[in-house]
Formats: sequence, structure tokens, C-alpha cells
Amino acid sequence: NISQNNIHKIEDGAFIHTSHLEFLNLSVNQLQFLSSSMFDGLMNLTYHLLLARNKIYRINPSAFANLENLKVIDLSSNKLYTLNAMHAVFNMGSLRELHIKDNAICRFLSLDITGLVKKTFRADFFQGASSLADLDLFNNYISYESSKMLANPPFKFLRSLKKLAINSQGGNGLKYFPANFLDGLESIPETFTLTPTFQELDLSNNKLSSLNNSLFHSISKLKQLHLNRNGLKSLNFFLNANLSRLTLFRATENDIDVITEEQFQHFTFPSFPRSQAKQFHLYM
Repeated sequence: NISQNNIHKIEDGAFIHTSHLEFLNLSVNQLQFLSSSMFDGLMNLTYHLLLARNKIYRINPSAFANLENLKVIDLSSNKLYTLNAMHAVFNMGSLRELHIKDNAICRFLSLDITGLVKKTFRADFFQGASSLADLDLFNNYISYESSKMLANPPFKFLRSLKKLAINSQGGNGLKYFPANFLDGLESIPETFTLTPTFQELDLSNNKLSSLNNSLFHSISKLKQLHLNRNGLKSLNFFLNANLSRLTLFRATENDIDVITEEQFQHFTFPSFPRSQAKQFHLYM
């Protein structure tokens, strides 16, 4: 642990004789550039490489090439404004957790030798990091100009992802949420914990064969749920799903073959005068 110093440079090969290291903390220093040979010798670095709160703005594409067993990198609170600066990280097949919050990463800024080029926050940036289970993109500048379908959804290759933090985006934030923005994410158990006031959710046209009822626990105010054209086998996710305010449910063109009493028994609607009776619309 050599965090909280004034280290502004690490010479190439500095760690060549420390092959036993499994954890390295370089947080809160003055590093600006990660070279191709800076971490040579750290072939057993497995658990954490902590680089948060430096001034890193550039990473050589081969900087992490020899860290074949590393599971966690924390690059939070640096100056990695562009997606090109992150390519070295996105190509790490062993990585399970990546923390890049508070970097001012933008949707379309990608700096190369020709200058500033528009480049969408898209799937191929994560193509080499398909083993990621935890991705922290909190407090950057990711945004979209509309809610239209994306040609290359950004998380398309992250099928192992279990946790995604993308809240608190600067600028206009995620004012527009593309319809297929979350395509590829097959298991995100805490997806809606930060959106308790959701009233309508449309997950149609995906390949969802099953859903866990815990997915809905934090969005109990949901009024409309659309699950059309998926591969759902049953409605068991309604059991204890805490969706008592639901008034519209659509699940057309699925593979549901049986509906049971238990699946709907928890829809306990409050008593209204007949003139104000609450209606529940079911489309299957």
C-alpha cells in the first residue's frame, strides 16, 4: 500500500522483482500516464489494483497486458475523459469489477491523433471484458439525444454483469434512455434500486425467459408493465413481487402455458367506491 503520497511517475520495470504481489494500492497520488511496462512483473496481481484519485488521463493500450489474473481495477476520480483512454481496461478478460466513476467520460468524445471525433458509447468498447460482473459508471457525462433504438447497445457483450451503477450523469444526464440501452444484461439483481418512483416499465422485445420477483421489490409504485415478445415460460415472478398498484400488464407473444391462482393472489387492491373502482387490464 503506497497510497496517499506524491508519486507522479513510476519507471518502467519498477515492479519487476515483486512478482509475489497480489494487491497494489496506488490511490491518491499524482500519476498522469500509465505506460506499457509500468506493471511488468506483477503477473500474480490478482485481487485489486487501486488507482483512484490520481490525475490519470492516458493509458497505454498495453498497460495491463501482463495482468492476466487481475479481477478488480479502480480508476475512479481521474481524468479519463474519452473512451479511447479506456481501451486497455476493456480488453482485460479476467476482470470482474471495474470502477470508473467520476471521470467525466462522455457519450461521444473520443480523442485520437486526428483530434476530437464523435463516437457513440457502444458495445465494442466492452467486447474484451465479457467477464465483468460489476461496472461502476457513476458520475460521468454519458447521455443520448433521443430514446431511439441503438445500433450497438453499450452492454451487449456484458452477459455476466450482476451490478451496474450509471446514476448521477452530469450535463443533461440520461434524459433520454434508449429503448434497448440495457440489451445484453441477463442478470442485474439490483437494477431498479435507485428508481423507486417508476410507474411504467417496458421490457418488451428481449429474450427474457424468466424473471426473479425480487427485481420488482424496489419499484412498488409501478402501474404499467410491458413484457411482450420475450421468451417467458411462466408468471411465477408475480409471487410476492410487490406490484399491488399495477393496473396494466401486457405479456403477448411469450411461451406461457399455465396461469395459476397463486400468481395473482398478491394483487390486493384498495377498496374504492363503485364509481371509482380500480381497473386491472391484462393482455396476453
